Amino acid sequence: MDIGKAFTFIFDDPDWLKKVAIGTGLTLLGIIFSIVLIGLIPLIIVTGYTVVLIKNVMDGVEQPLPEWVDWGDLFMRGLKLFVILLIWAIPLIIVSVGSSVPAVLSENSDIQWLWIAISVCCSCLTFILGVAYALIEPVITFRFARTGEFGSGFEFGQIFRLLGDNIANIIITVIIVAVAGFVLVILGGIVGTIALVIGLFVTIPAAAFLSEVIQAHLYGQVGREAEAKSVEPL
Repeated sequence: MDIGKAFTFIFDDPDWLKKVAIGTGLTLLGIIFSIVLIGLIPLIIVTGYTVVLIKNVMDGVEQPLPEWVDWGDLFMRGLKLFVILLIWAIPLIIVSVGSSVPAVLSENSDIQWLWIAISVCCSCLTFILGVAYALIEPVITFRFARTGEFGSGFEFGQIFRLLGDNIANIIITVIIVAVAGFVLVILGGIVGTIALVIGLFVTIPAAAFLSEVIQAHLYGQVGREAEAKSVEPL
């Protein structure tokens, strides 16, 4: 894997500023309208954009940052991946809700301790499922980017085989994505605050979009290497 390339490839594109500006604008709209479902539309389009980026990286495109064209297609790609990942996250969501249920305030100590025990168990299970989801999400994503088929997100045999065969690259990718996202958001907050706070309306969504782009490039690299050593098509 070329980790450094994931952070620099953007600037190899002569139109990188325009492309990043559009992605930043869509991310900002998604943040602003996040309190209503309409806010999902621009964020889903951005997701579709990253899907195309992942495929470009897997195909070895020299300048993989896609053009902002055919937004309907970007939306459909993003929507499919969003639903796939949401379905995979259902167990994690259910367990995390269980971990947040407070102990019952009752004079019956047996019931109270039962709820505390359930909450603790759910918290532990939430952590385990969270780690598992973080590791399997890149595989689901680059497989969907390659096939474009909704069903590819639920071919469990293929998914778990790819996860096992590429676990080292996936762990490295997950760690880098988490650290990069955290650093970019912090820098975006600092720069935006210095720019009279108003700058936050640009720097925070820009940081979020760049995090998505970096993640997509890394996923594409993992997918490309997985294809190279796989005896079966993805």
